[in-house]
This record gives sequence, structure tokens and C-alpha cells, in this order.
Amino acid sequence: MQLIAGAGAVLLQREIPEAVNIQAAQLAAAAGVPVLLDAGGVDAPLSDALLQLLTTISPNETELQRLTGQQADSEAQALLAAGGLQQKAAQLAAQQQGRADHDEQQQQQQAGQGQAGGLRVLVKRGSAGSMMVGAGGQQEAMQPAIPAAKVVDTTGVP
Repeated sequence: MQLIAGAGAVLLQREIPEAVNIQAAQLAAAAGVPVLLDAGGVDAPLSDALLQLLTTISPNETELQRLTGQQADSEAQALLAAGGLQQKAAQLAAQQQGRADHDEQQQQQQAGQGQAGGLRVLVKRGSAGSMMVGAGGQQEAMQPAIPAAKVVDTTGVP
């Protein structure tokens, strides 16, 4: 708990069992630590329990399409799909807040929840670069891909 509470952010990945990710995200959210999720790994729906704890999610276009059921092949489509994911997260946060209003202990646990500012979606678009979609579905930044003459190993192994 102390390690997570003292962190600047917690980065989760879907290769880890979702129950473990949820526990780590709950600890981070309760401590006010941003929770980021790389959406790659498991080809399965993302649970509401995890989605509502995230500050930022980073899917590629294919993962975004799987998570939302919406096309995400173009910039405009990815923006709409990211907005749909944000809307779902906002609805979950509102439902959670509604329940918390009736339970003081639960309200205290949710005080650091990343959803207060809205879910951010960092869409990885391959050769088109990446796009950060901020709260409210607004594109915050677009980063073009950086060309590489020769990619030897993407994991950084020499």
C-alpha cells in the first residue's frame, strides 16, 4: 500500500489477472494516484470495476474497436470510439458516486478516483502516430509517428 500511495502513477497491463489489476487500481485511486492501463494483452471485455478506476487507458485502434464495438480505423472514428469509452466511464463514475452518497465509507474510498477529471484515452495509431483524447472527447494532442530507419527489436533488447 505504501509503495502505491507514494507513486506518481500506477501503470497496469492486461497480461496481469484482472482481479490483481482491480486491487492495485483500488489502492491507487484511494490514495489519489493516477491509474493508467495499457489495453493490450487480453482479448476480452474490460470490466466496469476496472474501467471506473482508470485515469488513462491506452488502446491501439484494434483494441479500441474491441472495447467499444465501434470502428476506430481513422482519426475521426478513433475520436468517436474514445468518446464512447469516456461516456461509459463517466456513467459508471456517476453511478458509483450516487451509491457513495449513501455510504460515507465508500465515498472516502472513491475520493481519489481518477474519473473525477474524466477518463483520458491515448489511442496508439501505428504509422499514424498517437492521439490523446481528453475529458469530454476533445483531442488534446496528436503525435506523429517517428520514422525509424531499421527496427531491430521493439523490446529494447540489444
